[in-house]
Amino acid sequence: MAKIHQALWFRFLLLTILSSMAWAQLPVTDDTYVSSAAPTTNNGNSPSLVVQKSSNGTTLIKLDLSQLTAAGVSSTAVSKQR
Repeated sequence: MAKIHQALWFRFLLLTILSSMAWAQLPVTDDTYVSSAAPTTNNGNSPSLVVQKSSNGTTLIKLDLSQLTAAGVSSTAVSKQR
């Protein structure tokens, strides 16, 4: 009985930790990619998103940062990476 109790407690703890991590994610509002093979093609409506280390394409992801500003994070504390 003690092993069952311990296993249930561990699962509860793991679920609690993982669910709190999911709340910390920022939602993606828009995404697309640009390929040098078709540089004028709008891939924003594509059901897939190409993300790879390559010199012939670029992946663009727009995040909703309103949750950060609501939490008191100033715009000067946010930077973009390329």
